[in-house]
Amino acid sequence: MLTSRWTVALDLSRSFYHIEHLRRLTHRSLVFMRVDVHLASIRPEVICGNCNLHQHFGIIMATEAMAFFLFWLPGIVLVVGIISFLLKKELQQKKIGLATSMLCFLLLLASPWTLPDSDSSSFGHLLGSLIGPLVLTLTGVYNIIFSIQPGTTQYSKNDRIIGFILFIVGLSWLIAYHWIAYTPTYDNAVNQYWILFFSTLFLLSPVLFFSFGILVSILGHNRKHVVWTMLLFGFVAFQFLIGSMVLDGSSLTSVEFSNYLSITILEVSGYAIGLLLAASVFSAIITLYESRIPMMPQLDPPNAEELKYAREIIKLHLEGGGEDE
Repeated sequence: MLTSRWTVALDLSRSFYHIEHLRRLTHRSLVFMRVDVHLASIRPEVICGNCNLHQHFGIIMATEAMAFFLFWLPGIVLVVGIISFLLKKELQQKKIGLATSMLCFLLLLASPWTLPDSDSSSFGHLLGSLIGPLVLTLTGVYNIIFSIQPGTTQYSKNDRIIGFILFIVGLSWLIAYHWIAYTPTYDNAVNQYWILFFSTLFLLSPVLFFSFGILVSILGHNRKHVVWTMLLFGFVAFQFLIGSMVLDGSSLTSVEFSNYLSITILEVSGYAIGLLLAASVFSAIITLYESRIPMMPQLDPPNAEELKYAREIIKLHLEGGGEDE
């Protein structure tokens, strides 16, 4: 009889526990249902928000992966291929480096079509816009510099004239990008990389031309024509810089260009200061290391017997003796 009472009490306790547990679960479910209904009434997309989040994250990761394989990786391989082409001695390795570089460069140019949703495609669009005028301008400058003295090179006076024509055409092409309605645009807006390139080009061109002219005048011999040509190019580039700060372009006003130019000056100055600091630290480390190296022992001057032996060796080689060096 006692056992049956304990059994009945245990059953009743279990029944009360299940009833209380069900009551709590029911209350918690009602609370969650109210919260979900409230959120859904405010933002209906909360119902499948996790699905949209995962889908959006997957799209971002796929875009970044495509940008890495179709833009950043070809850019790295392009640099490695150029270095291999310039430094390798074997002809086969040079050919492989050149072919790899050309293929990667084509992939960079095709980025506006292969990566239309990536920001990296703007740089590929800029490369396609600049390849024509830059090739003409650099080829013209090269012909002008190395054909000034036809007697010392394989270039003639006609090559100099062709160089001037190529330089004028390439420079006019770049100027037309800014002052005529041919500014590189991408996604219905001016390419931001073009603004950065244009301001940097107009800032560094006079500096580089003047610096190169001064360097040639100091180190070169009988190179006055080269010096005056570089100074003329620097003066022309400086005039274009002033004109861009005064005259409005087709898609960029003079005030906007001045603002971008000031930012470019700060960036270039920062790079220059960083390079100078790095070179100074490197020089200081080398100087400190060499100062701790013990001095080499000083050798005694040669005696009469050693000088006689040296004279015999020199005389033997001057007379064409049979002894090898």
